[in-house]
Amino acid sequence: MKKIKLPEKVLAIIYYGRSGSELVQTLLEGHPKIITIAGNVGSLAQFYDSYVDVSGKVDMGKINHFVMMFLDCFCSMFDTRHASLYSNGVDFVKMGRDGREHLGVDPVVFINNFTRIMRENVEFMDKGVYLKALHIAYHISLGRNARDDMIIVYQLHYLDADNAPALITSFPDLLFLFMIRDPLQSFGSIMRTWIFPKILKYNAKNQTDDSVILNIISQFHQIMLGGVYPLADYRDRTRAVRFEDIKTRPRETMQKICHWLGIAWDDCLLETTFEGKRQWSINPHLGDVITGFDQTPLHRVYHEYFSWFDRLRLNAFLYERQVHWGYRHNMLFTSRFFRFFMLCLIVVPFRFEWKIFCKVDRLHFKIWGSLRSILWQSWQQSKYRGRADVIDLLEEGVSVGFNNVCKRAINYYIAVADGVISKNDCDDEVFDCLCKLVDRFPGEPNFLYFKALFMTLSDRYDGMDEVLQKGECRFPDFGPLLWVSSYNEIRKDSSRAGFEKASVLLKKSCRAFFPEHLMPTKEQSYCDLGKSLLSLGRWQEALQEVEEGLRFFPHSQQLWTVYGQSLAQLDGHIDQGRWAAHQQIVDILFQENRL
Repeated sequence: MKKIKLPEKVLAIIYYGRSGSELVQTLLEGHPKIITIAGNVGSLAQFYDSYVDVSGKVDMGKINHFVMMFLDCFCSMFDTRHASLYSNGVDFVKMGRDGREHLGVDPVVFINNFTRIMRENVEFMDKGVYLKALHIAYHISLGRNARDDMIIVYQLHYLDADNAPALITSFPDLLFLFMIRDPLQSFGSIMRTWIFPKILKYNAKNQTDDSVILNIISQFHQIMLGGVYPLADYRDRTRAVRFEDIKTRPRETMQKICHWLGIAWDDCLLETTFEGKRQWSINPHLGDVITGFDQTPLHRVYHEYFSWFDRLRLNAFLYERQVHWGYRHNMLFTSRFFRFFMLCLIVVPFRFEWKIFCKVDRLHFKIWGSLRSILWQSWQQSKYRGRADVIDLLEEGVSVGFNNVCKRAINYYIAVADGVISKNDCDDEVFDCLCKLVDRFPGEPNFLYFKALFMTLSDRYDGMDEVLQKGECRFPDFGPLLWVSSYNEIRKDSSRAGFEKASVLLKKSCRAFFPEHLMPTKEQSYCDLGKSLLSLGRWQEALQEVEEGLRFFPHSQQLWTVYGQSLAQLDGHIDQGRWAAHQQIVDILFQENRL
């Protein structure tokens, strides 16, 4: 059975309060190029963390136990009518056109697929591989086809400084899609659907849950300080889409997302589905049913939580986000003096705070103080950074996000390509992948070098001249490509003239730029230059070039070998003391393998 290759491209969806992150996921779910798991998969990542050993790896000798523990923790993945760590099943039990279906994949099929993919990737197993394997197993268990050029849509929901490094380590080739909404609309929706229903629930039991209080503070922090670029290195790979645009201009907005992801348009992008079944957004506390592009949420005003005075004060802190994202804003806020005046008035509690104080009998000062601390941070952020860190909206005609250069993604693919080349894996699929990387990153010389090297090692000489000419035009000072070009010259002409041309290219290569991970190639360039010059009878020149190479690589056994060969050819024309010094150095450095 053919090994299933894991996709590398990942789109992480992140919310800004209640802003439609699940809505955009349901729209993308049915596309033939998309792989996704219904709902929030954050607990799936946490499960891996609880099971790994000190090396960060799963003991693959216990793979069966790992899978069985997974089934126990996430049984609702197979039938969403059962509550589990994965989901309480509320949103996924009334699916389909009549609302009488539920989600769930066949557990036997899933176990077989998941176990197989885990075992096939045991050599590289980490959290990223585990999450990719999980998505692929779920996808093919639905009877769908999976290819390595597909995109995993990862419903991350929330990103902070603590989980961001782990995320980009797991998924280097990553895009961030932030779903945003008018800030006060988003926070008002949180109050209406999450906070106050829970407060009333606990009041009915004469209880107060501290998690509700913490949730209030956390969501306020998200609204007032969120919506900024999470990682500097991924700035060009991060964009925002407005909830209001998805609702009012769905086709136009989804076409922008399609172009950014580099996928073709499909009419299924206008259908809200999970597992091919229609998705109904049902609030478990209020019983609201929102379908597809229903615009009811856009017209709620939330007077019960914000007075006009509250809106004036809060909007003073949200001014940069409102302007940057194209929302209506008050021109009074262009005055820094007026905004400072609003800052002085934050001591007065907001309407939603008074409502909380009436419902919750303790922690009043903690709530009041925490919210003021967040507002002060927002003021500082606005004062010193302005709109510099606020995420840009996804605009029409923007380039494909995955083609934007990102150092971590580039380094990841370089390591993968280097590993494949070192194993002499001459598979056609490897060559196809290298060609795709060259097309995706035309400004990155490493991938053109790996493609040329792969063609040399696998005797694929059709098109070799074209590849090397492209490299000469784009990257004339990239040493590794010049080194491959020297081999190509000797292949085409093994006469003295061919070696003369190769020597010229090798000289340029030795003096050109080599990235750190290809310094062994630079060492090889000096060795090849020395050998080429020796074959041409230019012994003195060979000695000089190899001596220069030894300044870079003093512990290179092969360079010392060529150096010794150069000295031997010059026997009688050099100081014997020089020859003796060479032998002494060789004895010291390579006692076990004398030259």
